[in-house]
Amino acid sequence: MQSLLDTGHRSYFDRIWDDFTGDPSKPDEVTRNFFAATYAQPGGMRAGFAQFTAFSQDAKDNKLFEQTKLLMPVLAVGGEKSFGALQAAIMRHVATNVQEAVVSGSGHWLMEERSVETVASIRSFLEATDKKH
Repeated sequence: MQSLLDTGHRSYFDRIWDDFTGDPSKPDEVTRNFFAATYAQPGGMRAGFAQFTAFSQDAKDNKLFEQTKLLMPVLAVGGEKSFGALQAAIMRHVATNVQEAVVSGSGHWLMEERSVETVASIRSFLEATDKKH
């Protein structure tokens, strides 16, 4: 079986990456090739897309989680050009102490697009939370 890379079908993934990034040069070629090759493995597409079949169960589970909200600090991180502040709005349904971080210039793939800024947001949150406790 030829891989997606060999047959040129990587365009499917390129479309997703390009449409959901803040910077279409991200993820870089090495990362794109890695994911395309991984999905090209036997069963890779099925395994990769299986997460989407769980959405209806996730919705049911989230209704249960809303009944007893998390009390600990929660950091909701979203990319400016993707979910942004919506991440925090969503998390407030299940947690009472939500802190919001929006990574400027990033789309959906925070670590691939703006790893330094993403890690800084997480570190800042963890350090501030540690000082309070």
